[in-house]
Formats: sequence, structure tokens, C-alpha cells
Amino acid sequence: MDRTLPVLKVHLFGAEKITYGDTPILGGRNSVTKATKLLLILLYRGSEGIGRRKLLDDLFGREELANASNNLRVTMHRLKKMLVESGLPEHEYIVAKDGIYYWNSPFETEVDVVVFKGLIKSAGEETNRQIRLTMLKEACRMYTGEFLQKLSGDEWVLIESVQCKNLYAHALQHVCELLMADREYEEVLRIVDPACKMYPFDEWQAYKIEAYIAMNRYKDALKEYEATAKVLIEELGVSPSKKMLEQFKVLSSHIINQPQAIDDIKGGLREEARESGAFYCTLPGFRDAYRMIRRGMERNGQSVFLLVCTLVDGKGRPMESSDRQTEMADALFKAIKSALRRSDSFTKYNQSQYLAMLMGTNEENCQIVIDRICAKLSLEHKAWVHNVQFSVTSLYDADFI
Repeated sequence: MDRTLPVLKVHLFGAEKITYGDTPILGGRNSVTKATKLLLILLYRGSEGIGRRKLLDDLFGREELANASNNLRVTMHRLKKMLVESGLPEHEYIVAKDGIYYWNSPFETEVDVVVFKGLIKSAGEETNRQIRLTMLKEACRMYTGEFLQKLSGDEWVLIESVQCKNLYAHALQHVCELLMADREYEEVLRIVDPACKMYPFDEWQAYKIEAYIAMNRYKDALKEYEATAKVLIEELGVSPSKKMLEQFKVLSSHIINQPQAIDDIKGGLREEARESGAFYCTLPGFRDAYRMIRRGMERNGQSVFLLVCTLVDGKGRPMESSDRQTEMADALFKAIKSALRRSDSFTKYNQSQYLAMLMGTNEENCQIVIDRICAKLSLEHKAWVHNVQFSVTSLYDADFI
């Protein structure tokens, strides 16, 4: 191996990226060709190589090929040509020995997934606590997204991706526990933040909340808790974990035991910025507001109506979860928010339904509101209006929430 040549750096976590020194290799390709796929497989397998049968399965999957051997030869030829055209020196990059195919290069090749796994394996064998922590921190830093995202539909990629994610999760948990024990709270916030963004439903935010509490930053901890709870309830329809609920109790006790001036209290209650359109709130918040307003109606006689917006399929049945349903739900959200007044509130009841409270109106005017929602939705998705059913009832009559 010629050490004077540049290093080929291969990033398979997150967005795939291959560079030879400062030169991007096979850059700008939106789709993965068979030749590119072959390259990624060989780079990932590295010095261990890959057997012929396994290579054919991973490369061509369930495609019915009359001549698999010939297709493999053609793909190898195309790959060798592409590599040279991309700026790599002339070389026999693919070698086969005893039915095993290997990546072979005259320069050093560094693959992030291989380094990542090596660090975790070495850390598991390391007895020195500080060295082990350093290794695991570096492994966590290298994990920038799921393995080979462009090939996520391939079975072998899915299996490897799950394994890598599990390794990352165990490593990150161990790192956070060691750092918390060392009172390195700022470092906990830094190293766990990428996980919170990559996997918002896995509740890595619990470590951020724990670190904030340890630093007496209760407002930051509460803000993190509320944001996480909102995501879990709105997107998954589940409550925060037992650990996070316990953290909330700790937060509540600290906040309650710290008296504040009335201006500070008002500042914490008001909206951060003035938003146009209706007020969106979480389902628990909407339920509390609903019950409070309904009680108020008994005293002041105010007219308030509940509007239910339901996404349905072509047969009028509630639409099942799908990418199209998600896209339609997002469009309906925007239409409702912009069509209703600022004094109105709404929430997401489930994946296919939104609820809205229309204040100070009558049943006839509710139809005007529905027409406005349809008009807003029709601006970009005219046909989708037929996939929304509306029903209206007075809060006095609505006993099903």
C-alpha cells in the first residue's frame, strides 16, 4: 500500500459520501446504480470480503436474471471504469479468491462504519475507564445517521442498519451515564443532542432534562420536557415514559418552590411570538380548554361550537396511515390554522382527525368556516377537498370528548 497516495474516506452513515483526498468520488448521483451498489458493498465488507452467492443476493436481490454471472461481470467492468473516471488511479480494485470478492486498492481506505464497530469492540475490551469513554465518545460522534440510507429497502442493509443503531444506542447510553457520574453535564448535552434530532421518539431527551436539572437550569429542562411530550402525543399518541414523568415531578417541585414576581409569571405564560391564524394546542391542552369553556357556557351563555374535520378515503371511511395520508393531514393543518380566527383553537385528535372550537358563532356561520377551510385547502390541492368530512355540534351537545 502506497502511503504517499491520498486516503479514500468512505462515509456510509447518514448521507453517503466518498472522497479521495479532496476529490469527491461518484458525487452528484441521486440514484444508486448497480455499479455504485457493488462499490458500497465491497467497501463495507473490506478485508473480510463477501462470498459470491451472498454478493449476488445483495446486489441483485430478487431480480430474475437469466445470466447472473454475466451481469456481475458487466457491473464490475462498469464500476472499474467509473472509478477511474472519478479520479482514482488505474488499478485492479476488485479481486476474487476462492469464491470471495474483496476490495483492493493501492491506497488506504477508511470506512466510517468499520471504524465505528472497531471502536465499540475495543471499548468493550478496554479496562481503563477514561480510554473506554474516549473510544465510545468517538464512536458516537461518527454515527451521523442510519447506515446506507439510499439502500434502506435492501434486506441486508436493513439488518445492518438495525445492528448499527443498537450499537450506537448502547454506546451513547454508557457514555451519558459515565459523563453524568463525572458531572460533565455540558458534555452530556452536546453528545446527546444529535440523537435527539435523529431519533426524537426514542426519548434521548431524558438525558438532556437530567443534565439541565443537575445544573439547576429548570426552565430549560421544562422546555425540553414540554417539547418532547408534545412530539410524543401528537405524532405517536403516547405519553412520555415513566422516567420522564418522574423528571417532570422533580421539575414541578423545584419550580413550585421558587416564588416569582407576577410579571415573570405572565412572561412565562404568554406566547413567545404573535402568530396569525388559529391557536394550535396539544390534545391534553385542548381537552382542558374544552372543559373550562363548557363550564363557562353554563354561566355566560356564550355560543361555542365544536368542529370535527376527518380525512376519508374514496368510500368515506377514515383514511388509514400512509405517506399520502400524512401529506394530506399536513395540508389540512395549514388550511385550518389559516382559515380560523386567532380566538379559535384546534388540535390533532388522531392521524386522520382535527378538532376545532369556534368561539362566539352560530351554526350557520360554522358553514362559512368550513367553506373557508375548503377554499384554503383547494389553493394547492383542489381534489383533496373531497377527502375531508366535516361535522359540527354545540359544546352543550358534545359529550363524546
